[in-house]
Amino acid sequence: MVFMPNRLTFVLSLVFSSLLFLTQVPPVSASQVQECRIESSRNALVSLGFPLAPERLGNKKSVNVLVLPFRLADVPSYTFTEYFREDYIKASQYIEQLSNGLVKVNLKFSDVIDVTYTSADMVTLTINQQKSWSDRDESKSTWGFIRKLIQDIDSQVDFKDVDSVYLHGSSAARGSQIAEAMMFSANPTEPWFRPVKTSEGNIYNAVLMDRHQNSATIAHEILHNFGLTDLYGSSTSPEMLSLMSSNTISLLSYEKWILGWLPDSRVQCLIEIRDIDQSNTSTRILMPNDGLDNVLVIRTQEDRTALVIETSTINQTGESDGQKFLSFYSLHNDQRPPIKMFMPTRSSKTIAIKVREGKNLETDAIGATIQADRYELIITDINDSNFVLHLVPKGQTSNAASLFEESVSNKKLAEIRELEKRMKAATVEVTKQDTETKNSDTIETVKSEPKKRVITCIKGDKLKKISAVKPKCPKGFKKK
Repeated sequence: MVFMPNRLTFVLSLVFSSLLFLTQVPPVSASQVQECRIESSRNALVSLGFPLAPERLGNKKSVNVLVLPFRLADVPSYTFTEYFREDYIKASQYIEQLSNGLVKVNLKFSDVIDVTYTSADMVTLTINQQKSWSDRDESKSTWGFIRKLIQDIDSQVDFKDVDSVYLHGSSAARGSQIAEAMMFSANPTEPWFRPVKTSEGNIYNAVLMDRHQNSATIAHEILHNFGLTDLYGSSTSPEMLSLMSSNTISLLSYEKWILGWLPDSRVQCLIEIRDIDQSNTSTRILMPNDGLDNVLVIRTQEDRTALVIETSTINQTGESDGQKFLSFYSLHNDQRPPIKMFMPTRSSKTIAIKVREGKNLETDAIGATIQADRYELIITDINDSNFVLHLVPKGQTSNAASLFEESVSNKKLAEIRELEKRMKAATVEVTKQDTETKNSDTIETVKSEPKKRVITCIKGDKLKKISAVKPKCPKGFKKK
């Protein structure tokens, strides 16, 4: 592209001149990641904090889940179908995919167990789900139901080496709607959470569904047993970024870190009071753009709280590259839900900024901002190496004009780079197609070339062999 040198020189000069007006910002601190391991909730069995309780499945690399269908007394024709089984297999595959292959979910399907309960009992359980807990009446609760059912069938079922029991009901009543995970504790401060005893040992993780649910819901409930908490229930939930908030097969990168599915090497740590100078215009942050996901945790002064900036990937199609998003949110492990997403200013309906589509960078994201309670996050550049971010304290936003000027210049450069990359890719593709076409033509030519035949011609005592597509004997000779 003949115009690029002049334009590039012009754009680079703009970048340089804008940088002259920037307040010098410190590099990201090399704080130990250990300092940003936010503590677990004081009041909940699962939360987005460290450490995971030892009973949770997130501490295991191989997990044994017993799927135990039960037939209610008023649904005598119920069978556990192959369709139901396939949804459990899909759910286990989702979890293995989300763990990047670090976890293996082993499913064991029990025969259908007949019980004396009815669909009406499931309706009553649904109605009492919340009230039974506040009244501390275990006999009316789903937790008490699971405990009693497992103990009633203990003599019929082998619970040896079972890490989680998934009770799958056959309710036919419209008023019942139960899909609930139960996480029991080895050292409960509340008797409600004591483990379920069986002949083969204690059960610490279970799920109750009164009827069949889809594979995403099954995976969601099992992930509670792994140690994750619900993230839905507010207007600032992570939505499509997490299966704990929607039916999308994805997790926040921070959630993966909690479960040990994202290594510490992909995590940066800042201590807000120490590492962020509120008198500076911004703190410059580099997040690698290397195809993997990353997390930056900013530990705040209040206990069990943090600000989190991360990149996460949604890959619904199974392709090597999905959609990559950049998000900014607060974490408070003693609140429900514990996450509050900060919204990009360009759209009130979007909870994250798409920064990559497959192998292509989203250059429109350059200059985008996310408004938090105390900060503004600006994406000032996206290139093949890094996402360049600036965290601007609310008291410094009036001084950040140069960052937006830098973003404009960087966006022009990025558009040029992306255009050249796509043109190069298109050229390679055309060349590849031309080569394939020529090879195809050659092959076709070879295939379509007529075959020669050989005949023997005779004249008196003389013999001649004639080779041709349509061989004929010479004058005076006859075909032998």
